[in-house]
Amino acid sequence: MTDNKHTYVPVATFQQVLDYTPGVVETYTSSPIVNALAKTLHQTLLIESQEVAEYLAVDARKLAGAIQLDLGMRLIDVIQQFRLHQIQQYRKSHPDEPLDKVAHACGYASDSSLWRFFQRKLGTTATGKKSNAGPERFNEMCKEIRKRHRYC
Repeated sequence: MTDNKHTYVPVATFQQVLDYTPGVVETYTSSPIVNALAKTLHQTLLIESQEVAEYLAVDARKLAGAIQLDLGMRLIDVIQQFRLHQIQQYRKSHPDEPLDKVAHACGYASDSSLWRFFQRKLGTTATGKKSNAGPERFNEMCKEIRKRHRYC
């Protein structure tokens, strides 16, 4: 990432956020901000940038700017990609769970809000998607999001 005068090199990776384990020093990054975000994502079901900032008791804009510098990603993208990973892991360990239970286990209010998240990430409209919204389509959508988004 560059501006007119400086080149910024991220000090952590998204994979480090996924691999973070509270209490295991070897999984910490060199950024205390990224560590705090990773710990928050692993321990809570927050899905909005503002909620995460409030939980950490910091200004949302400052947190977003720090995460952009330290990870090279927007805060909302980090949160969404983390939740996508969490959803996929939950689906692997609970393949027969209905989508509403998957949604609640991963921080979404309902299966509808989870589907809206997928639709936004895939760039599709809500029209006609409910007819294809079965569990078999869910894994297909996860794979499609991973293809389109390099941070997955």
